[in-house]
Amino acid sequence: SSVHIKARTNEALQALHNLVEDNPNKNVWAILDGKNVNSQDPHIVSVRVNGEQKYIRFKDASYAETLRNMNMPQTSFFVKMLRAPSNWLRRSFTTLNPEFMISNFSRDIQAAMFNAAAEADIEGGLIEGKGVVAEMLKLTPKTLKVLMRAESPKAMKTLFAENPELERYYQDFKDDGGKTGWSYAKPLDQIAADLEKKSSDKNALQDMLGKAENFAQVVEGYNDAFENSIRLSAYIAARKNGVSREKAAQMAKNITVNFNKSGEYGQLLNSVYLFFNASVQGSFRLGRSLLTMKPPTYPDGTQRAFKDRFNNAQKMAAALTVFSGMAAMLALAMSDEDEDGELYYNKIPDYIKERNLIFMRPNGKDYFKLPLPYGFSMFSNLGTAAVEVGAGHKEIDTAMMQMVSSFMNSFSPISFGQSKDLFTKAGKSAVPTVFKPLVDVMTNETYFGGPVYSENLPYGLQRPESSLSFRSPESVKSFFRWMNEATGGSVDVKGDLDFNPDKMYYIFEYFIGGAGKFVTRTGEVARGLAAKVEDNDFRIEANDVPFARILYGQPSRYMDMEDYRSRRQEIMQLSKELKNNPRADKPERYIGVRKLNNILKKLDKNLEALRNAKRRALDIEDYTKRMIRIQEIQDKERKIVMQFNKYYEQIRKD
Repeated sequence: SSVHIKARTNEALQALHNLVEDNPNKNVWAILDGKNVNSQDPHIVSVRVNGEQKYIRFKDASYAETLRNMNMPQTSFFVKMLRAPSNWLRRSFTTLNPEFMISNFSRDIQAAMFNAAAEADIEGGLIEGKGVVAEMLKLTPKTLKVLMRAESPKAMKTLFAENPELERYYQDFKDDGGKTGWSYAKPLDQIAADLEKKSSDKNALQDMLGKAENFAQVVEGYNDAFENSIRLSAYIAARKNGVSREKAAQMAKNITVNFNKSGEYGQLLNSVYLFFNASVQGSFRLGRSLLTMKPPTYPDGTQRAFKDRFNNAQKMAAALTVFSGMAAMLALAMSDEDEDGELYYNKIPDYIKERNLIFMRPNGKDYFKLPLPYGFSMFSNLGTAAVEVGAGHKEIDTAMMQMVSSFMNSFSPISFGQSKDLFTKAGKSAVPTVFKPLVDVMTNETYFGGPVYSENLPYGLQRPESSLSFRSPESVKSFFRWMNEATGGSVDVKGDLDFNPDKMYYIFEYFIGGAGKFVTRTGEVARGLAAKVEDNDFRIEANDVPFARILYGQPSRYMDMEDYRSRRQEIMQLSKELKNNPRADKPERYIGVRKLNNILKKLDKNLEALRNAKRRALDIEDYTKRMIRIQEIQDKERKIVMQFNKYYEQIRKD
């Protein structure tokens, strides 16, 4: 395999040799024959041409250094250690996850529209002046069928009709190097290892694992088809508009994120921080589209007015801001109120709004969502935040913080997420991706700022850890409860082995990635359907249904409880301060505190009774009946929580 890599490397260097030979420039480069050449000179690169040893000498030694490292790169033990889990997470969150093809396709086609529009307008653009965008969108459904047919198993190829013309273009597309994707981002030494593995003799275990790998390859193939359908349509549209094959392939490869492009430390940083290189390339692509204006003069030499120099991508970004604002206005107008008086629209988590365009359904409760392209989503967030602040549904400081977060998430190659304070946020962000779930558990804070697990309150009766779970599937909760009871505990008493399953399940869920979550989510929905058959009132949340959850959503059932917990903490703290050491300079600080504290005492008793009922429900042996009973209790808990939230809004804010 290393011989093949060296041979292909030499082919590339031969093309460079011909370029240097045809364009001599002693200030940049020169061709040297094999006589009296110091092979250790840092300025030279060796290449064999027609069997003869030749050398290319660069004035800048960094060019030669880059080219000399085209062979098998040397990496440290630490990077090699991180690479395996990082590569698994990368595959699991992307090409191995069946849901990824929907969200990725939605983002890519929007990003391709912006970028193609920019390339047609900016000076030196790859398709300058060509009408490619409309043709690209028209061709995408056809190219998707061609690629799906190419990636399908033999038995399924008949599902997609042949298209000889587009298939010929597809072959040209591959020959010209236009194809790219997540699976093409492997470092050379890993590609070499894969080739060695495939060429070795198979044994029974390899054959068994190979069958599982075949299924994974089908999922990856379809994801690859969705990834490259837009690139192929861009390539064909460019070719049909008179662009050369080389430029068409270059444009197709860079129409969204070019995963084959990487800097000197790209692979190292990619092993430490997941999708680091993709984020850098995406930011560069976004900057080229939005920071490059049309030429200052028209082709005939006349001067352009400044307002006429904005390219179509910039105009589309401004239009997206306005459109998102209008969509937010319409959503607020269409949204009904929940029992606590809060609009259902306001119960959609901010991280959902940050990544999607939201369209409320006529029922005023559920909504459709359209995944937004990375980077360009910032303009959508600006329009949404402006409307929410203007309509009085969000404080301006909260909106500003969300815009800062959106900007950082769009352009920073290191993910920051949400956090309770700046110090924790910075610490979590600096940790290599592989170790992030461990840090999340230690800080009890997910990427989105919510709790990883529930904790006993510092006062009152301490419940067993195994009964505090809210995140884990029921089968996992049952196992940890059994372990507690088997070592002398019960639903009310701690045993010798009493652990909160959410801590371990959170780490497990993180490492199984998107593909693993798709499998577990599918299993939970299947169990939910069984409960639905037995009790028609049992609800299956749209947010938990595979595929549907990407484009359809319901207000989060956890937001009411999160609001209750934060407000409960606030009222209890203010009540204690009012009793012991009130601040005379801020009397408005204590508006309604005594009344809300008294309400809390009553509601807490009701919630404690429901928690006891939930613990008793855990003893129901029939899984379906247990699920139905627990959901009934959770609905009652939510009504009590919303009741307090309604009182809080009326007393504290009216």
